[in-house]
Amino acid sequence: FVSAVSAKIVLQNGANARNIFWQVGSSGTIGAYSTFEGTMMAHASITLGAGAVVNGRVLARTAAVTMISNNITRPMPQGNDSMDWHVPSHSSHAVWN
Repeated sequence: FVSAVSAKIVLQNGANARNIFWQVGSSGTIGAYSTFEGTMMAHASITLGAGAVVNGRVLARTAAVTMISNNITRPMPQGNDSMDWHVPSHSSHAVWN
């Protein structure tokens, strides 16, 4: 998965980023200044270009998640969803094991 610079994922018809999962066979790249929706799960690595924004999660199984001045926000539930969402947004990295 590779997105262009300034690309934007647009969710329609009531779709919620917390219900969107992108499974990547090797590595994924979200282009600089792009807006990404959902959870990207890559077998190897994930790279976020400078200024890319993620409404979701980025999880890399065997390598690093590389970030350059990015903002990642955990998607919020919709409507009457009773799930407890007290986890703050992060500007860091994660490795999926």
